[in-house]
Amino acid sequence: MDNTYQNIDLILTEPRDGCSALSNNFEFQNNIALIDRGGCSFLSKCIQAERSGLLAVMICDNDVFNDDQYIDMVDDTTKRTCSIPALFILGKDGFMIRKNLDTYNMMKAVINIPINMTFILPHEQKKPPWILW
Repeated sequence: MDNTYQNIDLILTEPRDGCSALSNNFEFQNNIALIDRGGCSFLSKCIQAERSGLLAVMICDNDVFNDDQYIDMVDDTTKRTCSIPALFILGKDGFMIRKNLDTYNMMKAVINIPINMTFILPHEQKKPPWILW
């Protein structure tokens, strides 16, 4: 990902798998969406996100217990293209984001991409409590 996003909204999609037109796309202009893995190709999800005006898409694994297995987002060989960045996050991370948004009745999370931890000492880094590092 070559772009930097500061204080940008991470919005949940409807439908969650992002395989069809996103019904809450009025919220997406210049934001990033969190989409669940499964139901269609990664490229199809990216194309739906791009059509909705999103700047980028985060696809989380649909295994909510996955906290260490990254998935390669491979080409679906359809020759289609998507010009917005797409990144993969672990299922446990996606689950915790959704859980906390639900718990606090929030519609979005404010995020920064990439997270620059260059000058933060390891013992001062704030890491998710559900992942052992």
